[in-house]
Amino acid sequence: MPPHVPSPDPAAEPAGTPTRSRVRRARRTLTAVLAVAVGFALPLADSDSGPAEADAGSPEYTEIHRFEPDPGYRAGYAEAIAGDYVAYADRLHESVRVTHSSGPASEWTTARLERPAPGFGEAIAMAPDASHVYIASASTAEVAVYVRSGENDWEFERALTPPEMPDRVSGYRDSFGEGLALDGDRLVVGVPNARVDRVSNTGMAFVVDLATDTWTPLIPAAPIPNSITGQSVAVRGDHVALGAVQVRSPEGARVGGVYLWDLTTLNEPLFTTQPMTDPQGCPALLPGSGPAFGISLDFDDTTLYVGSPVETNAAGADPADPETGCRTPAITAGNSTQGAVYRFDHALQQVGGKIIPPPYSLNFGGSIGVSGNALLVSSVQLPDREGEVSVFGIDALEADGTGDELTRQRPAVAQTLVASNPAPGARFGNQVFGGGLVGDGIQALIGAPDARDGAGAVYLFSPLIPNQGETQITAPDTTVEYGAHTTITATVTGEHVEGTVRGTVAGYELDPAPTDDGTAELRSPDARIDVGTYPVELSFTPAAGEAPTATTTATLTVTPLPTSTELTILATAEPAQTPVSGAAASRAPAATSDAANYPTGTALRLGGTVTDARGADPSGTVTVWDGDTRIGDFELAADGTFSMPEGNTLAVNADASFGAHYNGDANHLESDAEPLEVTVQTGPPGPTGPITPPSPPVPTPTDPDLARTGGDAYLGWLLAAAGVLLVAGGVTAWAVARRRGLRADVAADIPGQEPTVS
Repeated sequence: MPPHVPSPDPAAEPAGTPTRSRVRRARRTLTAVLAVAVGFALPLADSDSGPAEADAGSPEYTEIHRFEPDPGYRAGYAEAIAGDYVAYADRLHESVRVTHSSGPASEWTTARLERPAPGFGEAIAMAPDASHVYIASASTAEVAVYVRSGENDWEFERALTPPEMPDRVSGYRDSFGEGLALDGDRLVVGVPNARVDRVSNTGMAFVVDLATDTWTPLIPAAPIPNSITGQSVAVRGDHVALGAVQVRSPEGARVGGVYLWDLTTLNEPLFTTQPMTDPQGCPALLPGSGPAFGISLDFDDTTLYVGSPVETNAAGADPADPETGCRTPAITAGNSTQGAVYRFDHALQQVGGKIIPPPYSLNFGGSIGVSGNALLVSSVQLPDREGEVSVFGIDALEADGTGDELTRQRPAVAQTLVASNPAPGARFGNQVFGGGLVGDGIQALIGAPDARDGAGAVYLFSPLIPNQGETQITAPDTTVEYGAHTTITATVTGEHVEGTVRGTVAGYELDPAPTDDGTAELRSPDARIDVGTYPVELSFTPAAGEAPTATTTATLTVTPLPTSTELTILATAEPAQTPVSGAAASRAPAATSDAANYPTGTALRLGGTVTDARGADPSGTVTVWDGDTRIGDFELAADGTFSMPEGNTLAVNADASFGAHYNGDANHLESDAEPLEVTVQTGPPGPTGPITPPSPPVPTPTDPDLARTGGDAYLGWLLAAAGVLLVAGGVTAWAVARRRGLRADVAADIPGQEPTVS
């Protein structure tokens, strides 16, 4: 949150004193001031000339992933990390996102934890196994606890609230949980604006035993007024450290302070302010509040690390000298620097000289983090005022002594972490109250809450070089389509990186590959590996060795192969035509043409093909449809074809739209054919063309002259026809006479009836 301004509590002061809302407004104003004058010993002086180029003494690593929530508001103000789980405030005072890498670095699942309230998300802690997330909610005086079920499903479990306010505390002033630290079952909750012994902004903290829900307040016997004790907190084992960053020296210098509690005794804590052993050190003399000694804290097993970002390390004895003193031009010239990190043992005795930054650094120590053998320290770099994080190997720091003649040490930077999209004023890793970065031994998570015009961003970096002293081999997870080949890239780090990398996957041995500057590329097997996720076991053997010195396991994910389905008409049989003069008009099935216009009742035989881009032999069935009516399922042949069985056809009596859906198999995706449109002719079925009746047989001529002329043959046909007609006429006359005779006979037998002849 913004800097805390000492202010009387309206409950104890006369009318006219600042109210809580006025204190908040003052904090916001001072935040803006500090963004410009971030703790310099003297006002900044403008300079037209930039510094000489800094010596690139450490490798620079851009992030492996950048989180830019949309919409975001000061995303990255607080963050936490545990293995493949990352938690960060995406909209400060409203929600926190938890993201999980379920495979390659580009594949993330996200859960959003919402609990809108002022102060929600100002501090976050996560269990090492990512089973629980703890999120401070300052205005409601609680810590929201979420529990994970499944891969990345989170549910609100409970709200941690103290059972009652301690006797010496009369208010938390909307600052409950602004500092959070977790170690095992111990959660430390800082309350920096707590009103203690009737003095506002004195501050305190609680230690919460999560197993028993026991709350233990941490309040010194004689607290320092307006010190905002508990703004930063740290815990390791039985030791708890609280920053008291607004402590001032008798001369008014902003020197800060740190309390150290031993939880085994809970005796009066140890306390120290910024050591004043550097004869050329310049304490901050700016008015108001801001980040001083104690603003950032962290532990390893034996040592407490304390950031002190606003003191200046002058290069000369005269603090007013523009080239070597405590003014901005001396820092811009690359001579003096700003900020330091101190180390203390559990007796709060300083260990080694104070650590000072590389040249051109401002606000060094604004945020710090201990991650395995790595010490991460944020700073702002001139002339661009872009943030960066310096990574030091802890085993390379001075373990004994008090540093040089100025009680300083400037260790080599093992690694520099910079954003891929740096911007001035983004506060990359460098927040006003020290919550800008965290690490888990392998990775570092760095927030930049003022990036993107206040929308914020969060950056994930890996690996941390100081934690790789021994030879190590790493490889990213790889994804490939079924039937395709891919390259598995292995990276070897350490003192000896030349040698050979071997590997196995899905029962196949990969061809060994030599390293080239620590990198080896292994080709995936020629054999087709079925769809699924398989471990890739890799080992590295040095060039001069006989046995592997490093191993790792990555994953190879084989995904289904896309397919393409085509539906065609294999053959047609037109309907039977009406016979003419006893001649049949039906046709045998014929191969289809491009025409899709058929007579009503035409019988169709359908079929088609299923293919993929790699010739990987899809198998299974194809479902054929007539509109919404399922025709049937047809097996794919080995060559990828399918068809209705021989002799099976489908008669069409109206326009139709046929479809085909390939149902996929274990290694191939489903696919649909383009619709096959068939148009049917209107009207009853009939011949498709004129049919000519058969001609009578022509006799073979025997007379050569008849054969030549053909005239007598024609006359013969006429005579034959006349004979037929005469015969027919005689038969008819006989039939008529017969009918008349019958009628006359019948009439003679009826009384009174005269026979007639008609």
